[in-house]
Amino acid sequence: MPILGFFDNGYTISQGTLTATLAQPMTLTPDVSKRVDTYVFRDKTTTSVDVGKESDSLDITGLDFLVSTPSMFPFSFPITFGGTPTSMMAALNTMCDNGQPVTVANLAVVSGLDTGYNGDYYITRFSYTRKSGAIQKYYYELTLDSVT
Repeated sequence: MPILGFFDNGYTISQGTLTATLAQPMTLTPDVSKRVDTYVFRDKTTTSVDVGKESDSLDITGLDFLVSTPSMFPFSFPITFGGTPTSMMAALNTMCDNGQPVTVANLAVVSGLDTGYNGDYYITRFSYTRKSGAIQKYYYELTLDSVT
């Protein structure tokens, strides 16, 4: 998936009163699989049973950081999406620890056209690394498993 940039809308992950608003992801990899069982009988006949969807998950990687600009009006303030990246990583970590479903909103590869990734998920894997250089620069990896 293309990098959509840090100013092309943010997507929101929320759980109760916790909210993390992040820049659109650098990569978004959906993984949907289904299972079909095949049975072979004594008379050598076979039958297949469609068990249905086995997994439906999203792997997301992203980079969020506090963007500061030179002191020129009207851009003389740091730009953040929903708080500092440090607070966003802390909120995601707490959501992961809670083990409850989260709601994902505004996650689209093409804003307004591709809304199929919005919905309810469980956070099954979350890791982040603080990168040197810019203040509060975090690279994160997140796996979301669909509730349905």
